[in-house]
Amino acid sequence: TGASGAPGELLACRPTSLPGVSLFGGFKAWKVRYASTDAKGQRNVVTGFVAIPNAPWTKGGSRPVVAFNPGTLGSGTHCAFSKQMSGRYVDAYEGGNVNEFLKAGFAVAATDGVGYLDGQVHTYMVGANAGHALLDIVRTSRQIPGGSLQPDGKVGISGYSEGGAA
Repeated sequence: TGASGAPGELLACRPTSLPGVSLFGGFKAWKVRYASTDAKGQRNVVTGFVAIPNAPWTKGGSRPVVAFNPGTLGSGTHCAFSKQMSGRYVDAYEGGNVNEFLKAGFAVAATDGVGYLDGQVHTYMVGANAGHALLDIVRTSRQIPGGSLQPDGKVGISGYSEGGAA
């Protein structure tokens, strides 16, 4: 689906909860929709979520963000990682990984990947689609109203299985 806007431009966001993640001190989370670029160089729209611990970052510099691409969750729109993590579905096996990054004080910017919006088809194992979506959600994470992530924050990348293709 075509989109206007630069890669990583935040198109929409709303607060969400991640019931499978627990963190002493809590965190804030947002479901996001953002612009990206597909493997053919065309603009597209991708979804995901961003989570930021409430505790201040005290380890120097700006809070780092982990760009997170889950392993294979399924190809139907109901399989989107952000839907699973928000409690809509029960197969949220990646929750422990998200929790560990948040416990370390890192923010998490997790992409659903390309093709999870209504009327789209998930592009399973197309590395260029996954890679663009993963890097672009980091850009998106720094634009959230009420968020605290800064452009100079370091970025880590995490993914395996299908997420490793990113």
